[in-house]
Amino acid sequence: MTAAPDTFSLRNLIREVAEESALADPGALAKEVSKHVTDDLLRACFDEMIRPFVQNVISGHRFASAPPTPADDSAEIKEPDGGKSKSNRSWKVKGVRETWRSILRQRLHVGPGSSDWQFLGEATTEELRFAAGERRDLAAANVANAAKLEALAALCDEHGVDAPARLADDVLAEFFGRSW
Repeated sequence: MTAAPDTFSLRNLIREVAEESALADPGALAKEVSKHVTDDLLRACFDEMIRPFVQNVISGHRFASAPPTPADDSAEIKEPDGGKSKSNRSWKVKGVRETWRSILRQRLHVGPGSSDWQFLGEATTEELRFAAGERRDLAAANVANAAKLEALAALCDEHGVDAPARLADDVLAEFFGRSW
């Protein structure tokens, strides 16, 4: 199941293990996959995993901001020109200011290429529209997949079974032939 580091593909290994396994939980599958990774393949695994992992972390934090917390109202606040000034602004105002600045530093996929990324604050209107369209497409795909799952649940109800695997073969063939 394993190959030399220069020809190794973690994706292929994961697919092979998943196809042969009766496990559904990704955590349990990960443990099974790791049993097939020898020490000499660790760097190849890391190199293959790091980009999608970084992208996942970035995407998971996008547009999420911590709510402002109380602070000393007389604390120094950095001004846009880099100087500092004493301010009597409330902690909420300071939090809002820091929040929008951090939002503008969030990374955003802005084009069709895998390396088409930009900071939100530096993205052009065209890039913003691309990112918005990408999210609309993903949302539409999620809605369509949700509808398929609802239809499958309804089919189970209609046939008096509690799981799709318990449906008759002809019912499944017809459903997946037209709906999936």
